[in-house]
Amino acid sequence: MNMDDIGSISFDEFYTQKPTEMSSADYFEQTARELEHVFYSDIISMVSPDNDRSSEEQEIELLEQFHADVISLFQCELSLSIKEKRIMTLKATLETFLKSDDFKKGVIASTRASWGGGGYSVELFLDGSWRVLDNNQIGNKYEAEGVILRLPPLNSNGLTEWLDTGESEEDFFNQQFDNEYEELTQIIRESLD
Repeated sequence: MNMDDIGSISFDEFYTQKPTEMSSADYFEQTARELEHVFYSDIISMVSPDNDRSSEEQEIELLEQFHADVISLFQCELSLSIKEKRIMTLKATLETFLKSDDFKKGVIASTRASWGGGGYSVELFLDGSWRVLDNNQIGNKYEAEGVILRLPPLNSNGLTEWLDTGESEEDFFNQQFDNEYEELTQIIRESLD
């Protein structure tokens, strides 16, 4: 890696330059050592006359602290990069789910379950898949592999009047889903943020 470029590239660009056979820890360690050489004169300029410690001791301490700070920064950046990619993947999975028939079926199931105090949720996975679950399946000890989002119910006010006209419950739900689609998708998108 060219150390002159280190401040002008993103962490992802920096990290993609890591040789595939090298571990992240080794790459960070090597880069920290290279940065120590680049910034050596700046680091050493911080050595001050101290009666209790020699300049050499201070120099060693400053270099060790610089090295530790660089490694810590790289680890934080890597962690953030992984989290950002995870969120982007889950958002893409959510968008695919919102366009699927499973979203409509899940919202309708959530509406019916809400009459008895229940509901349905969707679990989104990092591999791009999902599954719709009855909230009773989740429980307190459920270990989610992905992220679980509650599916909002439809507004079922007017269902009785609709049925009195001879129309079906399914037709009512289909119409309500179409009418409320934008609001439903906004609610579930916000729950992922």
